[in-house]
Amino acid sequence: MKRKMLQAQLTALRGDNAALQARLAALQNDNDSIRALLDHLREGIVLVNRQGTILLINRSALVIFGAQGPLEGKNVLELFRDMELTALLHSALAGRQAEAQHVRDGRTYQALFSPAEGDAMVLFLDVTEKARAERMRRQFSANVSHELKTPLTGILGYAEMLSNGMARQEDTREFAGKIQNEAGQLIRLIEDIILLSQLDEAEALPNPEPVDLGEVAAAVTEALVAKAREHGVELACSVSEAWVQGNRSLLYEMLYNLADNAIKYNRPGGRAGITVSQAEGRTVIEVADTGIGIAPEHRDRVLERFYRVDKSRSKKTGGTGLGLSIVKHIAAVHGGTVKLKSALGRGTTVTVSL
Repeated sequence: MKRKMLQAQLTALRGDNAALQARLAALQNDNDSIRALLDHLREGIVLVNRQGTILLINRSALVIFGAQGPLEGKNVLELFRDMELTALLHSALAGRQAEAQHVRDGRTYQALFSPAEGDAMVLFLDVTEKARAERMRRQFSANVSHELKTPLTGILGYAEMLSNGMARQEDTREFAGKIQNEAGQLIRLIEDIILLSQLDEAEALPNPEPVDLGEVAAAVTEALVAKAREHGVELACSVSEAWVQGNRSLLYEMLYNLADNAIKYNRPGGRAGITVSQAEGRTVIEVADTGIGIAPEHRDRVLERFYRVDKSRSKKTGGTGLGLSIVKHIAAVHGGTVKLKSALGRGTTVTVSL
């Protein structure tokens, strides 16, 4: 009788053991699935207990800190090695949420510290592009304020002199002309700012249609030939039929800005030329001049907004500092690229490939 009871108990224990093994296997599978999921996240995740021991760290966190795993069971100081992060971690372990920006290896991360049932969870979000965009927005706003203030100050100054009777009668026409010039500069600047803002916000090419870039280049040449003559510059156009899917108004603006620069930054007796061709399924626009050229230290920055090589010359020619930036953005919304070659005193060639 006792033997039968023992056998029954043994059989029951074996069954319980098999069930336990199955449960452990299921838990291990769940754990492996969770681990695989965490390792596929772009965000870095670190779980730390009250003793500062790392309970869990995913692959992205290891990459962010340039660490070699596994680090579970080790002190978090081996990972962070940063006083601010350590202080915020202690705050989370004390039950308080915290966050901070952390810069590492040229990338910016938003670090979020949260209490987690006595432990602390740290989440690292890569916000590099967002931070860069925010810096550019602040810089752009500061530049816009400065650029708008310059012509407005001139307009206000001349207007006050006229209204207060401080200008001589013979100077009235000159002052009115300066007010008109400053107002024109202000309008051009505002128009360029609006266009850049629209290009920044555009998620897709607006109003695409088949456009013959050869015809657009010919129209730009016709519009600028008189200005080129005034500057003593020979403007030529060599084009063939070249159709692209694009926005005609934007493409005209892009070509106009390039040709206008080729005239403004040229020299009397110089030449400027527009070439449009097609090769290997791409349309290539080339605007070349024999002008003053660009020094090597400026070539990588002339496509930036408001960047001017010579501010006094830009002021005299009426440049807004946004022309080449607009060219770059228009090319980008058409899936194109812009390349610039220049030699100081020998001229500049800008090539747009669509």
